[in-house]
Amino acid sequence: MIRSCSKGPAPNVRQRILAAAAELFGSKGYAATSVGEIAKNAGITKPSLYYHFGSKEGLYRTVLDTCAAQVDRLLDQVDQAGGTPWTKIEHLCHGLALLLKRDVVARRMMEAGHRTPSDGTPAREGTRLGAKIETNLWRYLIEGRQVGQFRYDHAEDALGLLMGSVLVSGARGRGGPALASMLKLVWDGIGTGSPVASSPSPASTIRTKGGDRKAEPLPALA
Repeated sequence: MIRSCSKGPAPNVRQRILAAAAELFGSKGYAATSVGEIAKNAGITKPSLYYHFGSKEGLYRTVLDTCAAQVDRLLDQVDQAGGTPWTKIEHLCHGLALLLKRDVVARRMMEAGHRTPSDGTPAREGTRLGAKIETNLWRYLIEGRQVGQFRYDHAEDALGLLMGSVLVSGARGRGGPALASMLKLVWDGIGTGSPVASSPSPASTIRTKGGDRKAEPLPALA
């Protein structure tokens, strides 16, 4: 069964190639996957693959872009749903764990954000997805500081624990209660009061899409 970032059957050549590439990149890694294998699994010739994607790396980038689009949709859903910063963190982590559980390619991309690729994966592309998630989790952590929901220490450690919890849950297929328990440990380390009862004080400023309230600049994410 092909496990790709795309849903449903692949009705054309380009989608068949993407599905076969996602399966092989996910199961074998970038370096161990050959163009010939991808072409064979897709039921096409190597020249046809090169015609559509130019190169193996070009195909890999397209697979990654497809995964990144799913993450972008999840981030939009989390922001549109609103709630406290911690609520956003919980929603994002559970959504990511579900994505990584069903999509081995997306999981490999996330893992690449926490290590230097050793399998020949194009480093710049392999770290992009993980960096996108880290940036948004960091934004929620800073918002939580600004509204008084999180203590002003250990934010960097919390970021690492959140990313680790998502990766472990996704890799082991242990979402739901198991992930909730790990998130509770993070909350116990940084939270103040109730995880659901938090509102900004009149003097607080938070970042909003509409820009109706001026936000303080976010610290750079190292």
